[in-house]
Amino acid sequence: VVCVILYVLCIGAREFLEPKLMGKKLGIYPVILLLSIYAGVKLFGIAGIIKGPLGVILFKQLFVRIFR
Repeated sequence: VVCVILYVLCIGAREFLEPKLMGKKLGIYPVILLLSIYAGVKLFGIAGIIKGPLGVILFKQLFVRIFR
C-alpha cells in the first residue's frame, strides 16, 4: 500500500514538474510546452511527443531571428 501511494505521488509530481523544468531548459512557457505535446500527439501520433515541441522551438527561433 505504501509503495502504491509513493508511486502515485511520484507520477503526480512528475506530471506537474516535468513541463516546468523542460520549459525553462528550452526557453518556452510550460503551458505552451504542454499544448505543443498535445497538438503533436493529435497530429502525428506517438512521434508528435517529439515533433510538437520541436516545431514550437523552431518557430520561436525563426521569429527571434527574423524580428531581431
